Amino acid sequence: MPCCEAGCATAHDLLCFATEAELVLPPLCELGFFFEAFEVQHVAPRILLVDDDPHQRRSLGLGLRVAGFSTVEADGGSAAIQVLDEQPIDLMITDLMMPGVSGLQLVRHVHASFPSLPVVLTSGYELGRKQLERAGLRVLAFVPKPYDLDALASFLRNNLARQAIG
Repeated sequence: MPCCEAGCATAHDLLCFATEAELVLPPLCELGFFFEAFEVQHVAPRILLVDDDPHQRRSLGLGLRVAGFSTVEADGGSAAIQVLDEQPIDLMITDLMMPGVSGLQLVRHVHASFPSLPVVLTSGYELGRKQLERAGLRVLAFVPKPYDLDALASFLRNNLARQAIG
């Protein structure tokens, strides 16, 4: 079986059929640069975190990055709208109570301008699904503060995977 000096198989060795003519192909180690160019890179889902409290926003961002997500942070509703207009986002997590453009106003803007963007609403105040529906909000979930980061990361992974499939 032909082999290069490095001991790796040639492309000819990997062909599963025999032909009458001998194929002259370079060893796979010489084609490494070619295959590296086509290596599939994992792209982490981009999550927009919107919270006027910098400690909440940064700690959630750090936790989600450790869990394998890419995060973009905005310190309020106006900054979030600017981010959404400028770059692709896979999911948004927003606080409910913020000065200026509130979480409710931001969610309504997202529904109108980015209807397929999933939204997770957070707050230190308890809200039920019925209260959200009465307010006309379609959110993926309501997550009360403080967060259970492992549960939130798992929930986000599952929902983003479902979104990618469907």
